[in-house]
Amino acid sequence: MVVLISGVLTLSVLHPLLPNHWLPLALIARGEGWNRARVLVFSFLISLAHSLSTVLLGIFVAFLGFSISEKHEFLGKTLSSFILIILGLFYLSRHFRTGNPHHHGFGVLSVSALLLAMFFSPCIEITPFYLIAVSLGWHAVVIISLIYILTSVILIPSMVLLSLKGLKLATLHILEHYEDLLIGSVLILFGFINPFLK
Repeated sequence: MVVLISGVLTLSVLHPLLPNHWLPLALIARGEGWNRARVLVFSFLISLAHSLSTVLLGIFVAFLGFSISEKHEFLGKTLSSFILIILGLFYLSRHFRTGNPHHHGFGVLSVSALLLAMFFSPCIEITPFYLIAVSLGWHAVVIISLIYILTSVILIPSMVLLSLKGLKLATLHILEHYEDLLIGSVLILFGFINPFLK
């Protein structure tokens, strides 16, 4: 049990540090001019969606077999990539349509799209731990699920807030005129590389 918990904890801490888990939200938060409370609420919801879908998939795989996860990973990564690309195109269109660097308005759409993208992109790497946990009993499944959920909902919002502090410190006036272009480009880039990220 100690080895199982150590493995899950290590993966649970390292996985949310990947930029595709927090950078798109940080860029959108900056571009939309969200306050700290809104950033915390939205990053909590997005990390919760991601961790819950991971836990659900882990339990599903544990009981039905590991081969299912590979099919789900392909479909989930493809769908979440498509959502990120579409969202990126919205920001690019706003940049070229308005030319106004302080025009906001994609907040609800952005959060909804990121919620969907993160829900359909669970952490596949944790599923082998569920195969081990289910053999130890339900208490092991509950423990590793709680570890994964708690670390995600703590670390992803923390990374978003830290990156926003960095973006605030690195504010260049010229970048403010190209925020939507930068946000859209990064979202599209993550959409294309998402299938290759682990």
